[in-house]
Amino acid sequence: VSCPVCQFTFPFLERLYERYGSKDVTLLGISQDDARATKEFADEYGVTFPIALDAEGYPASNAYGLTNVPTSFLIDTDGSVKIASMGFNKKDLETVAAELSQRHKIPLSALFRPDESVPTNRPG
Repeated sequence: VSCPVCQFTFPFLERLYERYGSKDVTLLGISQDDARATKEFADEYGVTFPIALDAEGYPASNAYGLTNVPTSFLIDTDGSVKIASMGFNKKDLETVAAELSQRHKIPLSALFRPDESVPTNRPG
């Protein structure tokens, strides 16, 4: 919750969820913080998709080899990781949007608005 790159990234993840989340696509955040801090983070940054709490020792984070937060994954229906992205990576998020658009067979809409100054990358 105190990670500035997470704070920057989550509103864009929320846009992905709003556009492409459905019964066929699950967007899930994993928090390494406690329930109260996680809820406050979600409220402050407008996150409406589900956020689960990683248990003590971070077994979920460790299972995916996380070394930095945020780290985002696009996991296919067979469980394979199609995209892994550490920190904030604009191109990776656009690739995820394109993949989800294609899966839903709906037109791709811009994830980033023209009036926004969005960097290409922010390391986590």
